[in-house]
Order: sequence, then C-alpha cells, then structure tokens
Amino acid sequence: MDQLVSGSGLYPLRFLDNSWFSEEELKICEDLTMIGIQGAGSTTNERATAINHQLARDLLAPLVYGIDVRIVLDNSGSKHLFKNTSSSAHFCK
Repeated sequence: MDQLVSGSGLYPLRFLDNSWFSEEELKICEDLTMIGIQGAGSTTNERATAINHQLARDLLAPLVYGIDVRIVLDNSGSKHLFKNTSSSAHFCK
C-alpha cells in the first residue's frame, strides 16, 4: 500500500479511525480481517489480528480511492524480457 500511495497525496487507510469509513467498507474490512485470521490458524494472537486488520485496510484502498489495479500473472517464462527495466509491473490508472 505504501508504494501505491507514495507521492500520490493519498493517505494510507490503516491510519484512519473507523468513523472515516462507510458501513459497507467496515464490513468488507471485517471480512478481509477474518480471512487473514482463518489463514493464520491456531497461532492467531492480538498482534496478528491487528496486523490482519491493517492489511485488510490496505487491501480496501483501491476500492475507496477508485484505483483500477490489474495484476497479470505470467508463468510463460517471459521474465527475461523485463530484465533491463526497473519493474515488470504495469499499473493502470
């Protein structure tokens, strides 16, 4: 998330109080947090829950800010085509 908002003027959502979010956004955040907790299994503690909550808010950022994020998964072996570029990721605005 920090890379997404760096230099953009967008504020990272993990630092905002719940009062900044709509009920729908809070529900999505809660669902994403629960997915993270379920994935962690029995090792979940308060710190892990807090981290999952922050991650859920980061995942919510493209929706809140209206950012179109497209991720292309490529297993064709074409990575060598990008070796001279700083990044092989392409973001759509």
